[in-house]
Amino acid sequence: MSIVVGYIPTAEGDAALGAALAWAESSGSSVMIANLQRSSSPDPRHATADQLESARARGTEAGLSVAVRTVQVPEDVSTSTALIRLVEEEGADALTIGVRRNREFAPHLLGSTVQHILLDAPCDVLVA
Repeated sequence: MSIVVGYIPTAEGDAALGAALAWAESSGSSVMIANLQRSSSPDPRHATADQLESARARGTEAGLSVAVRTVQVPEDVSTSTALIRLVEEEGADALTIGVRRNREFAPHLLGSTVQHILLDAPCDVLVA
């Protein structure tokens, strides 16, 4: 089994990574950390090489097989579509994503990225 985790260097990204690593540890799965980027120019929302290595090391220190893949996403492709395509390309069995929590709206509405992933992903999805 393999798990793709959509990772950005935020609390939500760390929660998604932690959930993916815990799931992988309990199921004997491998993990691919997906770093989606919109352009080659630096963006604080994108993980740096050091942040990606630190994320990878969290898994390898736990004895897991962890890979990192950076994907350049064209401006006309949504984040959810890019993650779904990556899951399909990798033949992954699961996808883990993090969600920003807004206490006022969370019970009523999920973001469009999460909705698209939940409805269209060809695999199990864990939302952290």
